Amino acid sequence: MSKKFWNWIKNEGSRTLYFDGYIAQDSWFDDDITPKQFKAELTDSEGDIAVWLNSPGGDVFAASQIYTMLKEYKGKVTVKIDGIAASAASVIAMAGSEILMSPVAMMMIHNPSTVIFGEAADLQSGIDMLSEVKESIVNAYEQKTGLARNKISKMMDAETWFSANKAVELGFADKVLYEDNREKRAKLWDSTKAFLDSKRNDNGLLSVEDTSTYEKMEADVVNLGKEVDRLERQAALDLEFSKATSSAIRNDPNNNIDGEKIGRASNEYKSAFWKTMRNKNSFDVQNALQIGTDSEGGFLAPDEFEKTLIESLGEQNIFRQLANIITTSSGDKKIPVAASKGTASWVEEEGPILESDDSFGQVSIGAYKLATMIKVSEELLNDSVFNLENYIAKEFARRIGAKEEEAFFIGDGTGKPTGIFNTTGGATLGITAASATAITIDEIMDLFYSLKSPYRKNSIFTMNDATVKAIRKLKDGNGQYIWQPSITAGEPDTILSRPVKTSAYYQY
Repeated sequence: MSKKFWNWIKNEGSRTLYFDGYIAQDSWFDDDITPKQFKAELTDSEGDIAVWLNSPGGDVFAASQIYTMLKEYKGKVTVKIDGIAASAASVIAMAGSEILMSPVAMMMIHNPSTVIFGEAADLQSGIDMLSEVKESIVNAYEQKTGLARNKISKMMDAETWFSANKAVELGFADKVLYEDNREKRAKLWDSTKAFLDSKRNDNGLLSVEDTSTYEKMEADVVNLGKEVDRLERQAALDLEFSKATSSAIRNDPNNNIDGEKIGRASNEYKSAFWKTMRNKNSFDVQNALQIGTDSEGGFLAPDEFEKTLIESLGEQNIFRQLANIITTSSGDKKIPVAASKGTASWVEEEGPILESDDSFGQVSIGAYKLATMIKVSEELLNDSVFNLENYIAKEFARRIGAKEEEAFFIGDGTGKPTGIFNTTGGATLGITAASATAITIDEIMDLFYSLKSPYRKNSIFTMNDATVKAIRKLKDGNGQYIWQPSITAGEPDTILSRPVKTSAYYQY
């Protein structure tokens, strides 16, 4: 391939192109995409084509050329936006026979801009030119969306950003990627509910044969839900990995870019660190530490590795998705909390205002050490293609995330956090059920409304998978099932309109 950002996959007459970079008439930097380069790749073969688009925009005239090439292309052109289609890149997107957006992608449209030097006549000529350029861009948006030109013009004046759902709603895109599976799961759940309703006997029970059939249908719903989650995680990772791997060299010897410090350690340190992991040039780390700014070695893990590890921990541990995460430089952290709240009182005109103070206490959050060791074979260590950094970060996150979640639920406080089932502080709700498989709708309602209103509106159900399985069969007073599968990307399943999270460590 002529450029590192082109990646073609030929499969049964169809091709896939990853269009990732800045749009330019001439290639100045590694990630610039020009009409000449694009034409060479586009005409390299025939057949339908899918274009994965992730670009902040660029030269509008270069974008116009690429837009026209795609419109003239003989095969079907499917544009898939995995990151961002902003400015001129949104014009290119409009050339697709079908435009699909990842649920985490964005689109942006705005007025064209330029730099003009000269006298008043030159400035006026530039203004007239920009007005005509805007009209040509509106043509592309109008043909795709069918919206009125004045409405599109106002959106461009305001520099409008669209989420995937908003872009589909306004006609700038045709569909949100991965929603098919969500809709399929919702339809499957509807048919499962219909089967359950039709097969219940007078006592509300199922026969042995019908129970087996229902459990299989329910398992299909669960498995499809896991597939939805997997695809959405994959989309998020694709977006991260689709970002440019290099940029113009503008950094000075102190590891600054345009005068701004990036990260804590230097690029030399990162290279030395991973060479050490591969048992090569171990003394380079000590030398590279001197290039950074932390004399105490506080950046012993390179910035990108630490970021990948922390983000992956959030995927592995549901508590990290729900909790307020505090980063400290020392072991323990003391947090002030209100032990009692003051109250307001009615007073007569010009009467004295009574004092009512809040009282505060402190909660000490202890730090605990969680460790693991990974063995990597010599073959993988010496394999230059194997991504050692990503493998270690993901594997650490899997192991640490699982242990964290277990401790946060059932930890005994000995060398580890005290889990929520073993804590002695806070309020205890006296809501119980006979077992995980004998829960009633009344018990769910009692649990939900035992919370005060300020807490209830932000509450989240957390439970074991076996509990969810039992709750799926429950109906409210109107005959509606209280468990509702999500049909919107990024939104969780709900019970009584509140999100549901599941954990293997949740007791029942």
